[in-house]
Amino acid sequence: MSIRRLGIALALGAAVSAASCSSDAGEQAESAASDAGASAASAVDEAGDAVSGAMDDASDEPTDASPQDLLLTPEEAGPMPMQAADPALLAQAGAGLEMPEGMELEVDPPECADAADMNATLAGDVSDGGLAALMGGGEDGSAMFTVQVLRTGVSFDEYKTNWENCAEVRFSGQAVGITGTSAEVDAPEIEGADEVLARTSDTQVEALGEGGRMTNIVYLTEVRGVKVLAGAMTAPDSGGEIGPDAEAELADLLTKQVEKVNNAG
Repeated sequence: MSIRRLGIALALGAAVSAASCSSDAGEQAESAASDAGASAASAVDEAGDAVSGAMDDASDEPTDASPQDLLLTPEEAGPMPMQAADPALLAQAGAGLEMPEGMELEVDPPECADAADMNATLAGDVSDGGLAALMGGGEDGSAMFTVQVLRTGVSFDEYKTNWENCAEVRFSGQAVGITGTSAEVDAPEIEGADEVLARTSDTQVEALGEGGRMTNIVYLTEVRGVKVLAGAMTAPDSGGEIGPDAEAELADLLTKQVEKVNNAG
């Protein structure tokens, strides 16, 4: 029997009990029955709220599972074809490699370099084994997608403050033929996530005589103590636009990953 039905039964039982009192006190019995029923219903509501709150608290508890165990499998991420990223590639992404002298990117404002490339910044904040990722292509092949589960020593609020303080950033690298902008944008609502950050970048590439435009968008949230990131990027020869369909695919991918983390033991 559900909590709600149990409450109704308790209320009816209390009303019948009160009504069976002395027939000489009919009005008092009716009043007592009403009061008892209201009290029982109130108790049931409070019990239901307590159960709901306990379930919410349980889903908010940090998880000890590894990023590798929390990450979606390629089958769970479907229908887009995806595969697990090579651990060596992930380790290289997080190694904080510096550009050769003369090939560095200039960032304006300079203190916003981390916000300009948040994906690399997050990878650099993880410890060994603290990052697991899937990579693959969308259904129409116009964009590449990634979903990542990370454990970092930096709080979600710190990333949020960084993005807000660097709402728009410009970057350029004449030696490598790159110019572009990075900006904070509105994030979609994702079921199971309290807050989602979103950032997009638009990059013009003129290296090696090959011109082209790349755009990417990154969604970031935190669930049960782990960061969850989903990103999409276009290739220079694909026209450079991430359209509504790709954004919807990205939001769906993030929703699936958030759900898996929330349901983990």
